[in-house]
Amino acid sequence: MTDAVLGIDVSKKTLDTSIRVGGKLRCRRFVNSPDGWRQLICWLTEHKIRRLHACLEATGRYSLGIALALHQAGYVVSIVNPAQIRHFALAIGQRAKTDPIDAAVIRLLIGALGVFPTGTLVQLSTGEVALIVATPPHPSQYHLPKVRLVFDRNGVPYDRPVDLDLSADAERE
Repeated sequence: MTDAVLGIDVSKKTLDTSIRVGGKLRCRRFVNSPDGWRQLICWLTEHKIRRLHACLEATGRYSLGIALALHQAGYVVSIVNPAQIRHFALAIGQRAKTDPIDAAVIRLLIGALGVFPTGTLVQLSTGEVALIVATPPHPSQYHLPKVRLVFDRNGVPYDRPVDLDLSADAERE
């Protein structure tokens, strides 16, 4: 079983991907359609990638389909503000802007920020929606951030903020 981070640059017609598997960088373009989403998931399966964090830029309706398909396939998905991605690219000295480069920058951004960047909305196993407020300092616990519950499992907003430290909750189990 391989752990990996997948960067996806999303456009209306295509998905440019960047992933490092077994020390080898792999890039591939898929059609941004249900068939393309299935091909991407099959491609990940062929490389024996079971635990994956996919990150893509927020492009409205163009990113929603692939985000949901990856989530339904059991992968962690983050949708990041395009301005954050651009600022990160500039911070690492990457001024060129092509779809394959953007996919690589997105992959590097998640690698630098941890599994769940602060400000990411996630759906918990309870069905509740939470906002990531802090990432644990140790990489072994990146998947257990501190969160603030936003919506209950029925989509109803909480009246008062409810903060949870998922790493502390995991230690109690």
